[in-house]
Amino acid sequence: MSVLANPNNANALKELKEKYAMSIYVEQADLLMAKQAISQSNYQNALNYLLPLINSTNEFIAQSAKFRASSVYLEINNADKALNVLGDNTNKEFSALYNHAKGDAYFSQNNINSAKEYYHLALSQLSDDSKLKNLIKIKLNDLN
Repeated sequence: MSVLANPNNANALKELKEKYAMSIYVEQADLLMAKQAISQSNYQNALNYLLPLINSTNEFIAQSAKFRASSVYLEINNADKALNVLGDNTNKEFSALYNHAKGDAYFSQNNINSAKEYYHLALSQLSDDSKLKNLIKIKLNDLN
């Protein structure tokens, strides 16, 4: 039975990590395991899966792990760690998502001016048909 078929199957994850230690499959499985942990409100376990992925050589995996770990930190009311895990944006492809996440973290700290600044940056980087753009507009309206 595979990890995808049953994320609770620790043996399948162990086997995957042994057979394909240096593959993207392991990192994808860790993202899946983090998602499973979050759905069970096991935030520390989710962070255990996510934080090592931040250093992945696969940019998509690394950025996904950053955004998800930041969200977990916000869920457990630790905006400082959320901002820390986001760090500085080094990839323009993820700028809008990065700025949106920073806005959420600053909002969580009740730093309204910084939240607005990052939400506005995110808006400027999104296309008009982006669903995220509508969500950020709602957040900005709530801040005014």
